[in-house]
Amino acid sequence: MAHNAETDACDLLMEIDRLDYLLDVVESSTYQRVCIYLTSCVSYVPEPDDMKLLKTSLEIYRKFERHPEAMRIAIQLNDVELIKDVFLSCRGSAENKLMMKQLAFMLARQQIFLELDEDMEDNEELTEILSNTHLNNNFLALARELDIMEPKIPDDIYKTQLESHRSSFGNVAVDSARQNLASSFVNAFLNAGFGADKLLMDEKSKWIYKNKDMGIMSTTASLGLILIWDVDGGLTQIDKYLYSAEDYIKAGALLACGIVNSGVRNECDPALALLSDYILHQNNVMRIGAVVGLGLAYAGSNREDVLSLLYPVLNDKSSTMEIIGQTALACGTIAAGSCNGEVSEILIQALMDRSEAQRKDTHCRFIALGIGLTYLGRCW
Repeated sequence: MAHNAETDACDLLMEIDRLDYLLDVVESSTYQRVCIYLTSCVSYVPEPDDMKLLKTSLEIYRKFERHPEAMRIAIQLNDVELIKDVFLSCRGSAENKLMMKQLAFMLARQQIFLELDEDMEDNEELTEILSNTHLNNNFLALARELDIMEPKIPDDIYKTQLESHRSSFGNVAVDSARQNLASSFVNAFLNAGFGADKLLMDEKSKWIYKNKDMGIMSTTASLGLILIWDVDGGLTQIDKYLYSAEDYIKAGALLACGIVNSGVRNECDPALALLSDYILHQNNVMRIGAVVGLGLAYAGSNREDVLSLLYPVLNDKSSTMEIIGQTALACGTIAAGSCNGEVSEILIQALMDRSEAQRKDTHCRFIALGIGLTYLGRCW
């Protein structure tokens, strides 16, 4: 270390499996190079040596109070207790209070929520950050700052004005339902999070009705992407579609409700309140909208109350393989990376209960995917 040969020192200690020696010899002038080298080696070593490299880097960062770097590695290790320990180690000075807020934003970005003690200082503000409560306002504030609030249309992406053989999107109605659906998706991604567009929210265009069947459902659901994170205002705009006479529109609105709530925790749980009544609905399309909506709204939360609502769908006699597959996928999405034994047990049982013909169904593979998602990112 004294001769600027940090990489040689790391290689030697990795070879003899004594990386713990590094903690005693690294100094403020060398720890960054050491940690960068260790983390860059992670991809090239077998398990469990990769975890040892990450844990050693984390301890070095903590020794020199580099909390953001330590948190990044703790997230990579996917260890909730370690993440909470790194987070709480910042308590103390006024500077550390700001650091805790920064760490809270890092965790919120990864949708990792920590239950904080009620008597903890700044508990309410930190909980709001961890819940992504301000995500919509912060996103729109940045959009206003960059002056990109003006809604765009699919033609801005297609650039049809440059093609002499195609008419402009705005001048001639697209005659294909498939093209209309593609434009709906492009429009949703183009205006995601901005809360406004020139296609779906223009009631005069009746754009939703220019699609067919599942296309109507997908187009309605794309409203959720445009209004994503705006839990209060977004759900109000989607609510009117829940009273439509068209089942595909209602199902799309249910899915949109789930998308709006994706990644945002709200103490009122509007997504759960709205969608729970449709989980066992007699209409299969409505069921799919509610089930997939719940999966997206509570992805990664491992909420037992949400999962317990979905379990009966797997055993319901009226559930088709499509519904069972989507429910299994929703369960896996909610319990992603949690190693939830109950979820995996129920999904394995659901897979075993299927007949030979049902297992050959395309939708049956989603059960296996749901099981895999439950153990996503976990090393053994």
